[in-house]
Parts: sequence; C-alpha cells; structure tokens
Amino acid sequence: MTTGPGASVYMPPEATAPAASNIQMSKYDASVDIFSIGVVSIFTIGEIFPCDPLAPTFADEKSGVVVARTELQRRSHYMRNVNEQLRACGQLRGDHPLIRLIQQCLQNFPSKRPGIREVLRLLEEARAGVRDEGSERNKRELVRALQTQPRNQETELVQAKDREMPLLQQQLGEKEQQIQEMRQRETELVPAKDREMPLLQQQLG
Repeated sequence: MTTGPGASVYMPPEATAPAASNIQMSKYDASVDIFSIGVVSIFTIGEIFPCDPLAPTFADEKSGVVVARTELQRRSHYMRNVNEQLRACGQLRGDHPLIRLIQQCLQNFPSKRPGIREVLRLLEEARAGVRDEGSERNKRELVRALQTQPRNQETELVQAKDREMPLLQQQLGEKEQQIQEMRQRETELVPAKDREMPLLQQQLG
C-alpha cells in the first residue's frame, strides 16, 4: 500500500515512489489519470490485468547491473503479447493502433504525457486504424477466397470424375459386349444364308 491516491496498479511513478524516482508530485492532476488510461488500455486490448509488482529497478541482462526501469519497460511485455496474439490469429499485421497511445500515456514524467485533447485525437487515430485494418483484412480474405474458389471447383470436378468413371467404364463395357454379340450373330447368319441360297434358287427355277 502507498499513501498516494488510487490503486497501485494504475498509479504513475510519482504517486507510488516519489523518493525513488526523484519525481516531485506537487499535486494530484490530470496527468495521473492520463497514466491510468494507458494501463486500462493494456487491459482492454490484451484482456490481461497488468499487475506486475512495483519495481523501480531491474538487473540488466548483459551486465547484471541494477538500473532504473521505466513504466514502459515494466509493462512492455503486455503490449508485446497483445501484438503477438493478434498477429497469430490474423487480425493484425503491425502494432495495435492503441500501442502509440499507451506508450505516450505511460511516460514516467508527467510533462511528457499527452493532454486529454491529445488522448482523444490518438483514440480517433486508433479507431480509424482499426477500421482500415478491418477493411484491409476483408480485402485480403476476399482475394484469398477468389484464389481458392477455382482450386475448389477443380477439386470438385476431379472428385465427380472419379465417382462417375467406374459407371462410365461399366456402360462402355456393356456396349462393347453388345457389339460383339451383334457381330457374332452376323457371323452365324452368313453361313446359313450361303447354305439356303441354292435351295431357294432351285425352288424358284
């Protein structure tokens, strides 16, 4: 718990650890709420509650030296996970449109955070980005469907041919058998005609 206003997960560094961050919090103003907008936005688009422990420092992976950690660094893996999840399901090619807003809202220093008018402008940009991304995704899906349709039709024709081929072969075999039977009867009729012809001529004579 802290003596600052609000829940710790939504509080900026000047409210949670003013002494450690060397940031003087002279008054509770809109910049604190702007910071909270960034945190809420992570929760909204990622469906992950960003509740990492409050830790103003971390050990550098290469040197092991303990250095200061910004709020963006502390929460960056949430934003990275959001982008990876959306790309994995084909809903996103670049960064999520709200990432830019989050990055600005989570600045350590209040003076570097946007005002509410700028937040609204960034939200409008994000909404336009989502709409454009959705339109572009619909176009890609339509192109993919058009490209897939001929292949599907070709597959259906091949399957139909495979189904009908045995029947056609059977019918062809039956026709060939009928032709052979007709030829056989014709062969049998010719000798009979040759045998009967002299008798017919004799009777006529």
